[in-house]
Amino acid sequence: DLKRCDLRKLAQSYLSENEKLNKVYFFTALSERDKPARERHETYIQALRKMWTDVILWKFNKVEKCFKNWKNILEEIQPGDNDVPALLRFTTYEEKETDVNIALKMFEDWIYDNYDKAIIVSWDSDIIPAIRRINELAKKWKIRNKEFSALLFPRSRWKMIVKACKNNRLTIDSKHIEACLFPNKINLWHWKFIRKHKSWK
Repeated sequence: DLKRCDLRKLAQSYLSENEKLNKVYFFTALSERDKPARERHETYIQALRKMWTDVILWKFNKVEKCFKNWKNILEEIQPGDNDVPALLRFTTYEEKETDVNIALKMFEDWIYDNYDKAIIVSWDSDIIPAIRRINELAKKWKIRNKEFSALLFPRSRWKMIVKACKNNRLTIDSKHIEACLFPNKINLWHWKFIRKHKSWK
């Protein structure tokens, strides 16, 4: 019941009166194996774009996983590890390069001075080097530094991203999301609209 959140409205709720919201980015990938989930996701993306959120799509890559039984614990077999026969082998999909795209967008918008403050919603440590490098270059070139804040759930123990943001942490919970849900019906233009999926009601 808390699905389909208006991310631009959510971001706006964390700004002070003298701050102006410039861009909201949503980095995601569409499912390659679940058609109903993909259709729901595409509908959500339509709603986000209608409300001025920039959606940056990437993809899932097909990967093969192999596991072995070691002391009654399943461990993933790494490439070249052939000393123990595979106990379980299967094909799955993994989202690739999304975190790199987030880091690149942060760096690109910094170069063009498109923001003074960035609110980051991610637990992935791959974006931390971009934050550090921006801070290092700002200090080296003696230009105004940017402020980074990590938006996390209350019980999150993800300290690395918070530390990279110089301990600037914002908290999100179900009340924040509930206050920013899309309406059941969104008009795209005068003759076309999208409805909230029945599985989200």
